[in-house]
Amino acid sequence: MRRLAPTACAVCLIVLPSAAGAYAFFGQPSVASSGPQPLQTDTNINPVVWPDAKLVVEMTLNFSDAYKASLLDAMQTSWNAVGTPLQFQEGASAAQPCDKITGTNAADGINAAGFRQTTCAGQAFGDALAVTQVTHVRRNGRWELSDTDIMVDQSRPWIAQRSGQLQSGTYDFHRVIIHELGHALGLEHPNDAFQQVTAIMNSQVSDVETLQTDDIQGVEFLYEGANSSTSAVSQNDSAGADGALAALALLGWGARRAFCRRGRRGIMRVQRDGKVKTCC
Repeated sequence: MRRLAPTACAVCLIVLPSAAGAYAFFGQPSVASSGPQPLQTDTNINPVVWPDAKLVVEMTLNFSDAYKASLLDAMQTSWNAVGTPLQFQEGASAAQPCDKITGTNAADGINAAGFRQTTCAGQAFGDALAVTQVTHVRRNGRWELSDTDIMVDQSRPWIAQRSGQLQSGTYDFHRVIIHELGHALGLEHPNDAFQQVTAIMNSQVSDVETLQTDDIQGVEFLYEGANSSTSAVSQNDSAGADGALAALALLGWGARRAFCRRGRRGIMRVQRDGKVKTCC
């Protein structure tokens, strides 16, 4: 049985005051038949993470030199620099974001990032600048991350890595990709969990360009104390999975206001035995 739970998140023009320990994450469900629980903030709940705090998460980077260098810098000087056991690394695969296992609709298990004209669902980005899709798989009664794809809207006027004032009408690729890598680790938007905190993982527009204390505390919670009986595995390992869940996290300038107007903020669809339940 597969459970699909797309979640839509976006950005508002709001700056929130700082608070400690307000990061949000996917949590292990209290009921065995349920999928990962989004927007958790209670650190007594076990998080959904890469297996065994997977020592290396490889990601294929489908970008030209300047953007690839910016993404590698975001990996190395931001999330890797926190110093948790989990470290990002460039992968050598030729995979593209949204690739499936041949002849199936299942994620290929290879992490990839790149520019795209549409999301994995074939939809226009709309107000979103980038979309991160993560796949959770259940093994031995626990949910874990098994695949992530980062899609960046290629139609935007991007600046690979800005220095100084950002020119009007352009977008800072480096800042956005730091945020998306946070989703790839398992973090969510703390402000969507009603937390008032300064963080690059917030969904609203701000002048935050680097990891903040809350972002660092979030990834340390996920991976310094991660408890999994699954040993480190390759990107393609999906043996023993007894269920799967795919979730979308969206980052978009001004998109939340559009979602609110259409009454779509926080939509979650859960598919059970062919039936789709929509929750707001």
